[in-house]
Amino acid sequence: TTDSPSSPSLVPSSSSTPTNTHSPSISSAPSNLIVPSISAAPSSSSLFIFLASTLTTDGSVYEEGTAQNKAAATLRQTNPDLDPADESDHSEILTRYSLNTFYFYLDGDLWTNKDNWTS
Repeated sequence: TTDSPSSPSLVPSSSSTPTNTHSPSISSAPSNLIVPSISAAPSSSSLFIFLASTLTTDGSVYEEGTAQNKAAATLRQTNPDLDPADESDHSEILTRYSLNTFYFYLDGDLWTNKDNWTS
């Protein structure tokens, strides 16, 4: 037989000396962090945060140009009195957001009858 360098073994050993001497480290931010762009509202907007955690869990509410982003921005602009922190406003916020998302997704700006869809 020929002598060849030994390759690492995948079988656990009974050695008392640990083979991995690196200790885990904690990072302040993930290296693959994706920061969405926001066109119509700051990321700190409680309305955007509420919607992002309720109906639009894929983050599209933060993506500029999406129907979800346009709907949230329009809702915030046309209904500034709606407060996501107030549970009594949740139903109205979600209903208006859903209808606005529908409107923008189906190019409501091009509809013949588009009155009051985004109010």
